[in-house]
Amino acid sequence: MLQAADQMHARDYPAAVQTLLSSGAFEYSREHNPRSFAQIRQLVTDNLQSFAMFPRYRWHEADAMKRLGDIAARTLVLVSEHAGDDALKIAAELTRQIRDIERATVPVAGHVMNMDNPAGFNREVLRFLGTRGDLFVRRLRS
Repeated sequence: MLQAADQMHARDYPAAVQTLLSSGAFEYSREHNPRSFAQIRQLVTDNLQSFAMFPRYRWHEADAMKRLGDIAARTLVLVSEHAGDDALKIAAELTRQIRDIERATVPVAGHVMNMDNPAGFNREVLRFLGTRGDLFVRRLRS
């Protein structure tokens, strides 16, 4: 990520896009889901400047991490079958700190699970909402 940030600051945007797309976060999509990866390529290209913060961002130091125990709402944490180590660490920390939490896995998906397996992602979200919010689910479907 530092390399991509340096490339962005040098205005070498095509190289920055390529560096980001070659990262481990997109490995599953890159190797197993060309359609999803094409969408990811466009997303990264269109939002390149927003990625500039990532090299300096440390999720475990974020102020929000200190307030996770304050969350009172029922919460769903989704991880993908092929999640990277950072995603698994974050999911574990969320699961540890949030009182009323459910964790589910979206199969056949990488970091961008909603793009790699939209049906699996939607199934887990609707299942969760259905167990805690039947009225909300009925409104979504109508």
